[in-house]
Amino acid sequence: MCATRSQILRRSGIKTLVFSILVFVITLSVSAQRRTIKWAEDGRAFYQLTNTSIIRHTLPGDETDTIISKKQLTPRGSSEPLKIGFFAFSDDQAKVLLFTNTKKVWRLNTRGDYWVLDMKTGELNQLGKTLPPASLMFAKFSPDGRSVAYVSNNNIY
Repeated sequence: MCATRSQILRRSGIKTLVFSILVFVITLSVSAQRRTIKWAEDGRAFYQLTNTSIIRHTLPGDETDTIISKKQLTPRGSSEPLKIGFFAFSDDQAKVLLFTNTKKVWRLNTRGDYWVLDMKTGELNQLGKTLPPASLMFAKFSPDGRSVAYVSNNNIY
């Protein structure tokens, strides 16, 4: 039995549609993983963000260490840990910038609150406490890791 040209085109269209959906799902999956996994500077480990901690996986062998615990992510006076949307280490790995309470601006979560965790002392400090909640954007460590710059209400702090 020979298939007609329209049947062949229809099958081809279905295959193209299925392929497109598959690529879209894989892209979303990889994109989601990128936000929760960061490679270490030396390339021998990666950091993974979980619901309550940040874990380091050392390669090869995949040894795991909890780098930042639930207790360290819990601010003074609170019983719940921060829900981290993004994190970044200072160049000397002594401090961690934590992005929380994120809000979408257009398509991306670019507004929120920022906290700095000092890895040596365990001290957790919120940036811009006097500013409205979820109004900080684009925070970055200075090259020496002693300061953080951020934007709020079109002002640089």
